[in-house]
Amino acid sequence: AKVAFVVDDITSRDPWRVRCLEIRGTAMQAEADGRAIIRITPRRVIIFGIDDQKTEPHDLVVHVRNVDAVA
Repeated sequence: AKVAFVVDDITSRDPWRVRCLEIRGTAMQAEADGRAIIRITPRRVIIFGIDDQKTEPHDLVVHVRNVDAVA
């Protein structure tokens, strides 16, 4: 199944600081340590504001990386 896992939050309101992580890929049900989990195989990762917390929101650079499939 195709999935997207998104974390989008505000780290500060004064000064205004935001960050986002989006992982797109495929998911499958799995088990780890006897517990049911969802394992995501990433195909595309999009981030901004993670490593540059002092940058003004309108100046943030969106970083996009496509992940090659492992054979």
